[in-house]
Amino acid sequence: METPSSHKFPDRMNTFMTTEHFTLQSARGIINGEIVSRVNIYFTTLASVLIAAAFLANIPGMDDLLKLFTWIAFPVTVLLGLLTLARLMVLGRMDSVYIRAINRIRQFYVRAAPEVTPYLLFPPHDDDRSARVYGGYAMNFRGNMLSAGNAVSVTNSIIATVLLSALISRAAGMTPLGFLPFGLGILVVVYFLQGLLGYTLARMDDRPEYVEVRFPAPQSGPHPDQPSQTE
Repeated sequence: METPSSHKFPDRMNTFMTTEHFTLQSARGIINGEIVSRVNIYFTTLASVLIAAAFLANIPGMDDLLKLFTWIAFPVTVLLGLLTLARLMVLGRMDSVYIRAINRIRQFYVRAAPEVTPYLLFPPHDDDRSARVYGGYAMNFRGNMLSAGNAVSVTNSIIATVLLSALISRAAGMTPLGFLPFGLGILVVVYFLQGLLGYTLARMDDRPEYVEVRFPAPQSGPHPDQPSQTE
């Protein structure tokens, strides 16, 4: 469908906006590809470290080497997990920016050709809720639990907790089973502390145009130029 020409929407705008739309979609594809790549790198590294530790544990006379490997490889893996979590947060934020930009272009489509409105499944609005709907983001407990970042965060927290529990229980002269309740408490603290550190590392200054809402959904206050469904 070609965009009708008018003094407000000349013919050339259709080409410009369509090209920008596809460019933004390609950028979202790159982001999603990097998310998968980052998660794969982390879990592949973790699996390699665990396999190497298992081999060393089964070789007689390698106790000292196993201890050295454990206290070098696993902390590095925890650091990699923290950096992976921070990067996933950055990528998620940039993806939401691209979604907002795409929804602004959808608003152009609706204004240039109002008859296409019934055929658009996703909302042509750039407020936070509309962006989350288009991106499939659920800003609630269930959505956070199902995210790739949470998978990395939980796994990394378990590794860090095991290392800390081994150090503390040995210093306190406690058995692993007797230290288990304290270990569960450490796991909760490490999980939330890791999220805080990841958020701090991922924090970036959003440009005003990245967060500005120009075309809010009707329930959040329509834009003065927002076309109505009856026009």
